[in-house]
Amino acid sequence: MKRERRNITSPLELRAATEGDSRHIEGYALVFNTRSEDLGGFTEVISPEAVEGVLERSDVMALLNHDINRGVLARFRNGGGSLKLEVDDKGLRYSFDAPNTQLGDEVLEGVKRGDITGSSFAFTVEAEEWQKEGEGYLRTIKQFGQLFDVSPVYNPAYLATSVEVDSRGLDAYKESLEKRSSEESKEEEEKDPEEEKEEKSGEEKKDEGPEETKENKDNEEDRNVQPPVNEDVKKRNNNQTPHKQMKKEKFSLLRAIRSAVENQPFDDAASYVIERGRDEARKAGVDFRGSILLPLEYNKEQRFEDNPNGIIASQTPAEKVAGMGGEVVPTELFDILGPLYDQSFLSDVGARMLNLTGNVEIPLYSGVEADWASEIETAKEVAGKFKTIKMSPKRIAVSLPISKQFLIQTSPSAEALIRQDLIKSISNCLQATILGDKEATDTRPEGLMHGVNAETGAFNFQSVVDWEADLESAKITGEKKYVISPRTKALMRTTKIDAGSGLMVMQNNEVLGVPAISTGFMKPKGVILGDWSNLYVGSFGAVDIVVDPYTRANKAQIVLHVNAWFDYVVSRPEAFVKKVLK
Repeated sequence: MKRERRNITSPLELRAATEGDSRHIEGYALVFNTRSEDLGGFTEVISPEAVEGVLERSDVMALLNHDINRGVLARFRNGGGSLKLEVDDKGLRYSFDAPNTQLGDEVLEGVKRGDITGSSFAFTVEAEEWQKEGEGYLRTIKQFGQLFDVSPVYNPAYLATSVEVDSRGLDAYKESLEKRSSEESKEEEEKDPEEEKEEKSGEEKKDEGPEETKENKDNEEDRNVQPPVNEDVKKRNNNQTPHKQMKKEKFSLLRAIRSAVENQPFDDAASYVIERGRDEARKAGVDFRGSILLPLEYNKEQRFEDNPNGIIASQTPAEKVAGMGGEVVPTELFDILGPLYDQSFLSDVGARMLNLTGNVEIPLYSGVEADWASEIETAKEVAGKFKTIKMSPKRIAVSLPISKQFLIQTSPSAEALIRQDLIKSISNCLQATILGDKEATDTRPEGLMHGVNAETGAFNFQSVVDWEADLESAKITGEKKYVISPRTKALMRTTKIDAGSGLMVMQNNEVLGVPAISTGFMKPKGVILGDWSNLYVGSFGAVDIVVDPYTRANKAQIVLHVNAWFDYVVSRPEAFVKKVLK
């Protein structure tokens, strides 16, 4: 989606307080149901529903003339900040107190003097409708994708030559009209001469009706043509036959980020990946904010019957040979869950990874116990016990600064590095939280080591024997593994089993024959022994990336604000022994 800008021309839309020492400035960034001036062959109207949900996923700056290099006047982020945004019946109203900076003084004085008389805003469009009106077109914005900045401007003129617009929706609409006109012409050419003679005879016998004008014809076309939705993948479909193969290219995260920074359309591969990410996020019910959404999980053998490009990924090699009515998707999608799981302790211990949709209650069944009975005695019915564990999406947020010099790299190693950094940042946060000692909040699950106090006695061989006995007494029969800190590992490797054998408690990464995984994410001198199949880690939706070219622009960097949604629960607390050694 291309970034666009629009101006509010009325001098009444922007004003500053004139009493006392107030530095308060307010105005309207956009107004509803008001037709713009000519934007170069079309006019535009913004529907009130266009802003629904957009503020919650936008990081909005107040700038002067959209120029981040001059500095930031105010900022709206995560529903708050120094910039206030409020939707009313008229439009989107913004207000802020001019900062005590040279830029703030300039804007305040410019508004009071009337030198700065209007506002402008930068945005992307997610859904729109087009209509033909005489020689021009009307665009109705139904849903914004994102808002980027609201800016007081010196020159609010609505000149067509200065308007930045994503014209692909209009181009697609024109093509649909031309296609319809071409089909009608073809139908006329294919008519039987006798049928034409009968139709002409019938028309001569009809009563005279109102004269058909060009305007009437345009309106009739308008009623019969479905305006396209401004979604990258769907619009490309207008130029593709159902079985036309997409350009063969791999998805590049660096290339997608560059497109977002430069306000350029995403390529085919990126659009396809991002559309799948949006679908995952919507199904999971998570609030995505960025222009780039990466699906968490991709199965290369999965079939996408609803692929809007008409391209089908076959399920098996045999089906690929047979064709199955479509081509094989050539795009290499972005796999996140696989590397995230493989590169963490979760894979080593055998924790269960789930890809979930929305709030989930997972049923667990404790089973029944058998009993002895005589040959003719009726077996006793013992009901198994059910319980549920609840999982809901909780947001992991991280900011990754990237130099603009690195962003222009095209080598496979640079692409691999940015992917690894993205996955590592999410993985590190997840591992540190799971093995941490923080209590649960509305936005963060409880760490497994929460409430675990340091042992009073010294660690020795008997300690390990007692831990294993505790698990066996709790009827934990699955495969057990240790997760320990590096300091715990050092202690175990220097603790003897007995005085005579010379054997240590830990040898060859095993504690008395039980595998042990050492990780720096574990609390110092912490240790957990258990059946880790009782740990469920759930992922929700997609990874959401907000590309921020503003915050560190003075350092020649852009910032990726990364959001991902996870949760985890333990199905059987008795399956784990948790200790902090003395």
